[in-house]
Amino acid sequence: MKSFKQYILEQTEKSSYPWTRMNHGGWWHPSGQHATWNWDIDGGEFHVTKIMQSPEMFGLNHDNIHATITSNDPKNMSWRKYYGWNDEQLKQKLTNGIIDKYSPIENLAYQRGWVGVRRTKKNMSLMGSEPGLRSALDSASLHIPVSKLDTEKINLYDADKNENFDLTGYEQMKRYIKHGIIPS
Repeated sequence: MKSFKQYILEQTEKSSYPWTRMNHGGWWHPSGQHATWNWDIDGGEFHVTKIMQSPEMFGLNHDNIHATITSNDPKNMSWRKYYGWNDEQLKQKLTNGIIDKYSPIENLAYQRGWVGVRRTKKNMSLMGSEPGLRSALDSASLHIPVSKLDTEKINLYDADKNENFDLTGYEQMKRYIKHGIIPS
């Protein structure tokens, strides 16, 4: 017979919430929508791929995607120059999971409240904008045992500020949720 602790840990691993499943990635929205997949650098399952394949889920359409890819915004231009592909090639590579990161497209989801989640055995990363980040942390705190949160480092990427920072432990996390204070 399984102990209660074993049962809870197994249920957590089976959860569809992206922050409770080890080696998974996902998208989460304050409305409760989410998508989760097994995160594998060689598997072609990436945050940007999900947006390209299902823009409607993120409140986007193909016109939004096309306008972003073809935009002459300096950030977009640098990405296209870096990869050396034309707009159609870039769109195809993003859709097929050849490229694992493309900030201009991911920012469209962040602007609509979506938070990207990546979970490994060592830490959890959340990527997004306010107030989505705080909502995601608040929800994660309901689904992850406090004992795990106290020993786990959570990396946050704030797309609005283009900053990464770490939260360590439950108290720092709750302070961020309540006040938006980044630990120094």
